[in-house]
Amino acid sequence: MNLREDQKIPAFYLMPAASIVAMANTTLVMPFDCLKTHMEKVNPTSTYAQAAKAIYNKGGLLGFFTGVRLRFILYFTTSLFTVNLIEFLEGILKRT
Repeated sequence: MNLREDQKIPAFYLMPAASIVAMANTTLVMPFDCLKTHMEKVNPTSTYAQAAKAIYNKGGLLGFFTGVRLRFILYFTTSLFTVNLIEFLEGILKRT
């Protein structure tokens, strides 16, 4: 797809881009967020290794992805607005 400088990227390309960003963010951040939450709420005195072992013993590898749907929706809406906002600001910058 060849775009001139004054053309905008159509919105139907921005939705898949936001989905990919949300999927990548969710996959990379979710295990660490689960560890953090376990250390805050369940056992504040545990170490990272102890928290990881407790999560794995309770839910296996999928235990690190508890609440993944909600987190994906959060990242999707955030990235959707961010991608559109950046595209909008880039358009303004090119006009000035």
